[in-house]
Amino acid sequence: MRNPFRALASANYRRYWLGQSVSLLGTWLQQVAMGWLAWRLSGSPALLGLIGFCANAGVLVLGPFAGVLVDRIDRRRALWTTQCLAAVQAGGLAALTLAGRIEVWHLVALALALGAISALDLPLRQALQAELVGDRTLLPNAIALNSLSFNVARALGPALAGALVAALGEGVCFALNALSYVAVLAALARIDWPPPPPRAPPVPFAEHWREGLRYARDFAPLAAALGLLAPLSLAVGPYATLMPVVAREVYGGGPHTLGWLLSAAGAGAIAGTLALAARERSSGYERIAAASALAAATGLLGLAAEPPYALALGMMMLIGGGMMTTAAALNSLLQTVVEPRLRGRAMSLYVLAFAGVFPLGALMSGLLAGHFGVQATLALAGLGALAVVLHYLRRLPRLSARLAGEYRRLDLDG
Repeated sequence: MRNPFRALASANYRRYWLGQSVSLLGTWLQQVAMGWLAWRLSGSPALLGLIGFCANAGVLVLGPFAGVLVDRIDRRRALWTTQCLAAVQAGGLAALTLAGRIEVWHLVALALALGAISALDLPLRQALQAELVGDRTLLPNAIALNSLSFNVARALGPALAGALVAALGEGVCFALNALSYVAVLAALARIDWPPPPPRAPPVPFAEHWREGLRYARDFAPLAAALGLLAPLSLAVGPYATLMPVVAREVYGGGPHTLGWLLSAAGAGAIAGTLALAARERSSGYERIAAASALAAATGLLGLAAEPPYALALGMMMLIGGGMMTTAAALNSLLQTVVEPRLRGRAMSLYVLAFAGVFPLGALMSGLLAGHFGVQATLALAGLGALAVVLHYLRRLPRLSARLAGEYRRLDLDG
């Protein structure tokens, strides 16, 4: 085990990480407040699923093409653009809510706008990490720290959002998220950006896109990672969409209960990603992903059994910790072994598998919960996640053998 914050020795990455950490807290304030507002306006689990679908539909539809753009455009300018657009989206949401004019269709439209922005922003930020850190051996630690900041915000944000919604209303959370982007833009202004890599000869967009798909099909570590992450995200990812229903109908609570349930998931994710950040080795992430995915499936099945509230918090820790540690472990694995010239396209497929399938799961879970109840929906999702993990475990020995060869080729520990 080593210093879990060693990647912050890179000044560029440190500035980026601090700015993103502030913004992520605002993102969680908005996400929780948006879910609660949708539930308050409609009382419909199906609408919660629709909002979750819209917020990520852009990643699902545009994600496979966004990676080609990331490999072809000026990433610094693109990141400036996405952050400014996200600030405008949050500001519009705040203005409508504080003015008392917010309606359900506003939530749907603004969620769709955020999804379109995220389609480019997410793979862009993933691909930029390698450039900002500089030292390849620090890249897994930087990825773990990025996940850690996400999960710290995930632990603190919902509880804070619950208190703010109860005291001041949802509009304040949206306004604070809009302000949080100032930290990101200030950090981007201070980064000493490395010179862009030499431009390759122009290649048709469609050919670049097909090349990325062929790489995902033929490169076994990428294919295996996507094969675990996509169905697991479909089954486990939408659990947060149903939490307003669980908080109100299962445990008889309000915004505070919702905040603590989601914060428990964040606390579990902090523990998992902090352990990843402290790892010495560059290998073994495929096995960590298997164990973490199994923990997420177990937690989901436990929550479906409608346990006492204290035990439900423990199940949420397993779900959040398992899901986020799986994603972070696979991210570290891929960023280490993929070809640099294909990183944007590879990471766009990773984002598609992690966040892009979420809208389908959110939509399905909302519809199922509306017809069969939230506990039956959680149980079905848990069984699906367990089946996915068992299939991955069957492929694990061959995957580990292939990765050992990749680590030797890259002169990393294996």
